[in-house]
Amino acid sequence: MTAVFNLTSTSSDLLYYLEEVWSAGFSYNGNGAFDDPNNTTHANWGAGTTSGYGVVLEGSPLDYAQGGLNTTTSDIDLLQFGTGYSYDETNGSALTTVDLSIDLGGVAPTTTFNYAIYTLSHGGLLEGGTFFGQSLPGFYDYFAQVGTEQIGTSGADALYSFEGNDVLTGNGGIDEFVFDLAGFGLLDTAFTTIGDDTITDFNAANETIYIGVTGYDDYSDLSITGTTNAVIDLGSYGSITLTGVSASSLSADNFAFV
Repeated sequence: MTAVFNLTSTSSDLLYYLEEVWSAGFSYNGNGAFDDPNNTTHANWGAGTTSGYGVVLEGSPLDYAQGGLNTTTSDIDLLQFGTGYSYDETNGSALTTVDLSIDLGGVAPTTTFNYAIYTLSHGGLLEGGTFFGQSLPGFYDYFAQVGTEQIGTSGADALYSFEGNDVLTGNGGIDEFVFDLAGFGLLDTAFTTIGDDTITDFNAANETIYIGVTGYDDYSDLSITGTTNAVIDLGSYGSITLTGVSASSLSADNFAFV
């Protein structure tokens, strides 16, 4: 199930929010806590500092097994990032303000997801990290595994390609769509591919696609075809399909190379 991102004005520059706002402000380092901690079946897990940055996971149920969530009996529903974190044993974790909500689709957690939750709660690591001498994946790896659908606000947004197949919807405003392996310099470890991505509502009159992959440094390097749904072919890195946009309506003004 694709992870569906619903942005707010705070997270409207998605990767900047995750790296420079939430992760930078997340000072908690530990295992987090489930609601009803004396049971093995839960509906809620979270991590954060009281009144500070936090993350909350909801599921139906969240069955704990040694090493993470049971990958057979658990269903993961919703992941929220924000501020005003609080916890009590009866109700579990909550946020006063939700900056970013990700619908996980009620699917079973994968092993990658379990590792990603661990690295996330231990210092807010989204790219994964090294623990016990082992390199563990993070949430960017999970998003690459399942793909994302990113839904922007009615204002100006910056939506980003991860390594899987992503569907990007600006949803109004003059938006930026970023296909840069280095994530505008926000990533410690660059992505290796962009996958086969789609922009559902690109406006050729005023919106911009940012491309940062080796060998594509200028508009003349791009292969763009299609009379109804333009396809930008980036070779082994992947492709970008623009729904409802003809190749002939695009120009160098629609692209920036980083």
